[in-house]
Amino acid sequence: MSNVLHWEVEEASNIEYDFSYIYRSTSESGTYTNIANQAITDNTYNDEEGDSSSWYKVRFYNSVSLEYSAYSVAFKANTYAGFCSVTDVRNMTNITTDDLNDTQVANIIQQAMKQVNRDINVEVFREKVGQIDEMRKNSINGSNTTFYVQNWNGRYIADANDDGDVTPSDIQVVYRDSDGTEAESSVSSVTSAGGQFVMATAPTSEQEVYVTYQWAARNPDTPDTLINLACTLLSSAYCYSKINIGMAIKTDFGNTKITRHMDSYNHYIERYNDIINKINASWGGSLTAYADSPYTV
Repeated sequence: MSNVLHWEVEEASNIEYDFSYIYRSTSESGTYTNIANQAITDNTYNDEEGDSSSWYKVRFYNSVSLEYSAYSVAFKANTYAGFCSVTDVRNMTNITTDDLNDTQVANIIQQAMKQVNRDINVEVFREKVGQIDEMRKNSINGSNTTFYVQNWNGRYIADANDDGDVTPSDIQVVYRDSDGTEAESSVSSVTSAGGQFVMATAPTSEQEVYVTYQWAARNPDTPDTLINLACTLLSSAYCYSKINIGMAIKTDFGNTKITRHMDSYNHYIERYNDIINKINASWGGSLTAYADSPYTV
């Protein structure tokens, strides 16, 4: 997860500032800590340590007179989820902020993450909860609230709703009464590794329990190194696609000729497919048919 900040630089005084100082806090009225300094000409910042609860302020600095401007009002940033970061993509490619800004790359990462999930996740619909082994008895007795999915050994509960995290919203649990009446029950917590989920209330001994979820061969909650790499490669392909599609392969400026490398998309897609195959080979699966996902930036 990362937060992309963007602010406008306005003339607040006759002082010519040359640096921006960025500050973060865990609450709007909390203590703000300096997290970055950069040239004032760059009015965006990608905070990869930030999350949805982060607040920010910006002020400007003159490195000659050593004077600061007043702090900006507190503001929230755009929060982005993904299995990789903007920095990962920039380190993988030659794409700079002149090509795509941080917000555009972050948007593309979110779309790439959805495709990664489609290519590595396996959906399980209405799995009946029952004893697995002596440690995972899955007792339905009116008091037990801790249960395990059948695909727990070497597999991981996956990110089913494409938010970049494995949380209770990624699984659905139904309690079925003896008369056939069913009701969805609230999940308190999920542990991706080990396939554990904890219910808010215990099912009675007269009820049956069914769980719907997705699993993957690698841990998406960390995320695993290969999942991170897959997301980075696919995001890189999408970025080059956005840059190059519709542009001329060759452009002449007098005696200067600029040639675009149009094979970048295919290069990263091929590498992406290789990584997806390696991830799915962990459980003996194979690459699902790949199709380009539409993305919006």
